[in-house]
Amino acid sequence: MNYLIGALFGILLVLVVLGGFTYLHYLEVDSIKQEIEHNRQKQQAKQTEPSAQKTAKPVSQNAANNKRQNSSPQNQKPASQQKPVIYTWTDTSGNKRFSETPPSSGNYQVQELSGDGFSVIPMERVNPIQRSTTTERQANSNYQNPAMIKQQLLSKNHTHCRWVVGRAYETYLKIQQHTGPNRSIYCDEYKERLIEMRKLAREGEACYYPYGYTSKC
Repeated sequence: MNYLIGALFGILLVLVVLGGFTYLHYLEVDSIKQEIEHNRQKQQAKQTEPSAQKTAKPVSQNAANNKRQNSSPQNQKPASQQKPVIYTWTDTSGNKRFSETPPSSGNYQVQELSGDGFSVIPMERVNPIQRSTTTERQANSNYQNPAMIKQQLLSKNHTHCRWVVGRAYETYLKIQQHTGPNRSIYCDEYKERLIEMRKLAREGEACYYPYGYTSKC
């Protein structure tokens, strides 16, 4: 019986301790939340305070008088007496510039327009574009065309070398175009074609093929 009472007392003591820790943790979390909310409200008050303090600057009496004098009818020329002008100058890049307002710095010329707003302004002479001839374009396209290169290789070989050289050049192009595991397959086939060319050369039929081994294999 004494053991049972002691066990119940121990369990009760543990529950009291756990409840105390839980309550303290709740108080700590609640104080943190209140502090965060207070800081947020304080930050919002700081952001809204500058906008409330902004006031419009009063316009000085002298500035107002100058504005009235400039806008008076006596200082303005009639529209019939004002002729449109255009400003021309050369910028730092050497380009000719035209504008209704002068540049901020540098030399410029004033071109007065007629009453209808038209005037003749001399322009710089533009050099004609030199176009390549048809023969040059065909020569360049043929030189860069793989099909034409292959045809030239085949024309310089005979009998058994034709197939070997044509296949070797096709494999050479695939090696140049592909990246990854497929390149090793083409490299192996390319080496076999070169070995066949050496074999034909030992048999007395030399093949014309100016490429040889490629550095990408």
